[in-house]
Amino acid sequence: MYVALVDFPVTDSAAATAILQRDAAAARAMAGNLDYRALTDAEDPTRVLILHRWTDKAGFDAYLASDLFAEMGGALRALMSGPPVSLRLTAQQDATVNG
Repeated sequence: MYVALVDFPVTDSAAATAILQRDAAAARAMAGNLDYRALTDAEDPTRVLILHRWTDKAGFDAYLASDLFAEMGGALRALMSGPPVSLRLTAQQDATVNG
């Protein structure tokens, strides 16, 4: 599994949320996507975190090369008040615990 965490500050969290709500379903529908979530920091609502999970790096790379990423990234970059930090990991799932 390939995981990416992208953390960035925004000047307008409502506008960033609207962009992410508009485009999240399209990202989830891409081949190889396991999960795509956009979260707001509970202690600092001007910080956004996007959590991606992909079957492999190739799926994530296809997302990075997509028109969706270019359009969403351009719209979000216009709202960023600082540079994004992206943590990318190859992960092995250990367990899923429910309850």
